[in-house]
Amino acid sequence: MSSEELNSLAWNFFENVTNKASLEKAVAWAQESVKKNENYANTDTLANLYNKVGDKKNAKLWAEKSIALAKKSGEDSADTEKLLKSLTIQ
Repeated sequence: MSSEELNSLAWNFFENVTNKASLEKAVAWAQESVKKNENYANTDTLANLYNKVGDKKNAKLWAEKSIALAKKSGEDSADTEKLLKSLTIQ
């Protein structure tokens, strides 16, 4: 599967799945997507998935990386910035 397909699958799980074991599979897909082609979209997916499975430390790390990539490529990172802010408050 391509980086984009893996990211799409992982994001679909983020939006629709609550089972932690299934979400951890989605984390692995997002990690693979990032390995193949690191970009704003898949690092944002990874940050959100880490947050959803309760791994706040990795969620924060990947949210920061995602925002930096968005700034480099001129993409809007408002949603990721909201995630980061929510992680910093806790």
